[in-house]
Amino acid sequence: MEATPGFVIWLYGLPCSGKSTLANSLIHWARQEGYPALGLDGDLLRSGVCADLGFSDEDRTENVRRTSHLAKLAMDSGFATIVSLVTPTVTLRELAMNIIPAERLLLVAVTCPIQECKRRDVKGMYAKAAAGLMKGMTGVDGVFDPVRPGEFEVNSLNQSIEECKQSIIDEAILKKLI
Repeated sequence: MEATPGFVIWLYGLPCSGKSTLANSLIHWARQEGYPALGLDGDLLRSGVCADLGFSDEDRTENVRRTSHLAKLAMDSGFATIVSLVTPTVTLRELAMNIIPAERLLLVAVTCPIQECKRRDVKGMYAKAAAGLMKGMTGVDGVFDPVRPGEFEVNSLNQSIEECKQSIIDEAILKKLI
């Protein structure tokens, strides 16, 4: 098989919107298609490479910066790189887009109503935020910039993971990433 250039699919959205589940499905698909694949999940990165970071604006910026550089390194090595990171602001999304070349990046908003995200929350983050035990929770008392018109999005409430995955693959093909 001829070597293929790497690419990055960056999934962003509210906590518990389905980013990690969708990322795992995309990683499985990529491997089945013969791509070496790497997942960069926000929770896992925060338990290792980004364990020293909190949730201040500065720390969130550093988290996205580090993740973007890791994704670019993997992409440059030919990997299908799937990032699942909240990436709550337009500024942070633009930071990723400034590090990863646009022709190799697909930024995907994984949308889901916050009530459904709260229902899916197995870690109890939303309940802790509501009780005042967690400050700066994205979507509660922490900012989450909405998807801008024209940005690519999938809706994990109205679409199955399989449908979301296929929409992303179709968009990646259209964009000539794969």
